[in-house]
Amino acid sequence: MNFSLSSVIIFVVAAMFVSTAAVLGITVYYPMAQERSALIEKRNDLIRMNEAMAKETADLKRKQAMFKDDPAFVEATAREANQARADEVVFVFEK
Repeated sequence: MNFSLSSVIIFVVAAMFVSTAAVLGITVYYPMAQERSALIEKRNDLIRMNEAMAKETADLKRKQAMFKDDPAFVEATAREANQARADEVVFVFEK
């Protein structure tokens, strides 16, 4: 096989280009892929937190409406907190 000097130089330059691209691809892409995975996981956590907070907000709005519209709910909630009306006497027994 008889290779000319220019074809050898072209081959060496091409091999260097390919190896440099491979090294850059590994050193640049791999950390980016890890960061992407971490960001996806963080986004999923935030979505779950958002859903939980939306559920809690809906529950609080429901209770707020009950405080406005349901006197029995207000009284039951006050009783759970050991509160009484001014004209009542409360007896607390140990369990």
